[in-house]
Amino acid sequence: MIKINLFPWREQSQHRIKRLFIIIGSMMLITSFLIVFIISKVIALRINKQENLNNQLHKQMESLENTKSKQQTVLLSTQPFPMQRKLYSENKDKLQALMQVIRLIPPGIYLESIKEFNNELVIIGNSESNLDVSDLMLRFHLSSKLKEVKLQNMILNKTDQNFPIKFEVICTLIKGKINHAI
Repeated sequence: MIKINLFPWREQSQHRIKRLFIIIGSMMLITSFLIVFIISKVIALRINKQENLNNQLHKQMESLENTKSKQQTVLLSTQPFPMQRKLYSENKDKLQALMQVIRLIPPGIYLESIKEFNNELVIIGNSESNLDVSDLMLRFHLSSKLKEVKLQNMILNKTDQNFPIKFEVICTLIKGKINHAI
């Protein structure tokens, strides 16, 4: 049987619609792949940037932890440096005597200098009253590192109203010497 196409324009329009559908479908497929590719690249770039930032922060944290641990080891070190150990061992009696003198100073006494001459301490300072100077001398007299406490001189200082009395006390060390003025 012979088939006669009575409506050729229908067939042409169907072919046109099929072609248009294939073209639109392929364009949609290509654009969707492009959009997914671009989005994945943008996300990958952001992830890479964040990883670089995290690596930099980790390096900074490690360096801070290293410096912190170094500071802690320095602070927690119980043994003094070799020079300090040597100075302390050579001048142990002197340092103990000096520390005791400093601890014995009562309120109201303000020292100007402490000097050592021939196993004697010369202490020069200012005081608010005579009682403070006598309290200082009594404390020095009761000390285990000092003996023979003498008041060399006491002068009324009219120019300084806060500390009207200037004094000089000489005391003898029992052990050790202090080599230089403080």
